[in-house]
Amino acid sequence: MGLLEDRVFYTPGDNDWTDCDRPKNDPRFPEVERLAFLRGLIRSESLALPSDWRYATQKGFPENARWTQGGVMFATIHIVGTNNGRREILLDEIEAALDLVDARDAANSTWLEAAFDAANKAGSAAVVIAIQADVTDNAGGPPCGASVRIQCDAFAIFRDRLLRHAVGFGKPVLLIHGDTSPFCLDKAFGGASAPALWRLNALGDYSEVDATAISVQLGNSDEPFGIAPMMTGASVSRTCS
Repeated sequence: MGLLEDRVFYTPGDNDWTDCDRPKNDPRFPEVERLAFLRGLIRSESLALPSDWRYATQKGFPENARWTQGGVMFATIHIVGTNNGRREILLDEIEAALDLVDARDAANSTWLEAAFDAANKAGSAAVVIAIQADVTDNAGGPPCGASVRIQCDAFAIFRDRLLRHAVGFGKPVLLIHGDTSPFCLDKAFGGASAPALWRLNALGDYSEVDATAISVQLGNSDEPFGIAPMMTGASVSRTCS
């Protein structure tokens, strides 16, 4: 597919760790153990990147990364399905597991802000954020926080902060996520308040298994992001509703 083996960035999904404690799995693993295992793998691999990419990772959260290329700021942020890990904790002590979720939520907010700060300082022409969960899908209930840890919307705070940062940035922003269908690209998520905020629901969940090539078209204000499947003929819908 033309991918560079030493330049692959990875953000975890729920299948990679939060779902590993399900009874259908053989063997089953506690979520917290699987997350520690993943982070160990990420720390063990170094990326061979040019210095002008300004590659950085977040202390304590090596899966949260950012880099710049071609005038575009890219960032990965660790947000997963199962209501961001707050639902179906089956083999771990629940309160301890939720403490780790709270810490990751706080780190994600810090990393999101840092990515936009770095983009503004660098004069980036666009920002691309990659996560796994579909944060546009309201989980219902109040926003999760210190006093409400389950049966709450784990994505609400991130949604609000992403919208605010996109408005402040004022240039094209692309949110890439999976976990729901269909394969689509639109601007409905940002709406009138954040008209330069796009979101791509990528291939791979409830649809064809594929990789998606994304090109940033800085000279095209109407279509700043080009989307193309790499292995199939899947067509991207222009509405995600």
